This record gives sequence, C-alpha cells and structure tokens, in this order.
Amino acid sequence: MVNQLEKMISIYNRMIREYLNRELRPYNLSESNFYYVLFICDQPGISQKQLLHQLFRQQSIVTKAVNYLIKNDWIEMVIDPNDKRQRLLYPTEHAKTVYPAIKKIAMAGSDYAQTGLTPTETETLNYLVEKAVKHLAPPDQSFE
Repeated sequence: MVNQLEKMISIYNRMIREYLNRELRPYNLSESNFYYVLFICDQPGISQKQLLHQLFRQQSIVTKAVNYLIKNDWIEMVIDPNDKRQRLLYPTEHAKTVYPAIKKIAMAGSDYAQTGLTPTETETLNYLVEKAVKHLAPPDQSFE
C-alpha cells in the first residue's frame, strides 16, 4: 500500500507539472525542459556537467534535453577554448527574447503550488521540503 505522504507528494507534483505544461505549450517547452533554459539564461557559458549537478539529473537525461533545446533553437553548445573536452551552453537570441515570459511562468507556477497556504504555511512547507531533500541528497550536493 502506498504511504499517504508519498501519495500526496505525487499528486502535488503532478498538478504542478500539468499547470506548467499548459502554460509552456505555446513556447514548445515542457515542465521537464524549461528549467534548462532558465539556468542557461541565468548562467551563460555553464558547462553541461555543471548543469546536471545543479538540476540533480542523470547525464543521459541532461544530454537528451540539451539536444532537444539545441535542435529547437533554445541553446547553443560551444567547445570551451581552454578545455576541448568541455562543452559550454549559451542561450540563443530566441531564448533571451522569451526568457522573461518563461521566468514569469516559473514564478506563477510557484505561486500556483502555494495556493491555499498562508505565508507562514508556505515558509514552513519550503523549510520542511528543503530539509528533507538535504538529508536525502549525496553529501557533495549543493543547493545554493
């Protein structure tokens, strides 16, 4: 039998993902790849390795998402001139233009996720989720 906490977290996650997918549809993005665009716009020149570390995803998942975003003119990959093994990711002009709109969707998604909660409850929820994640994550993982 499914634990009630697991069930509620799963339902909560699904509702947020559905909201984001609905809002991102006009941009040909989804909840699974728009954060990549946000991270790359916020940190132009980030390496793919740094990106996967910040997103807590497996290499194969990041590679697939990066390839999709390159193919659809969201990001570009450049070989690091100082280390030919390293690939650096930059937003395209298209991504820079659309960035404010998808940033707004991300913020609205956060507000949506907190619907029905008081400011104190929101603060408590954020604190508890962050605390739980920190205890489950590998010791070398940073959340800043």
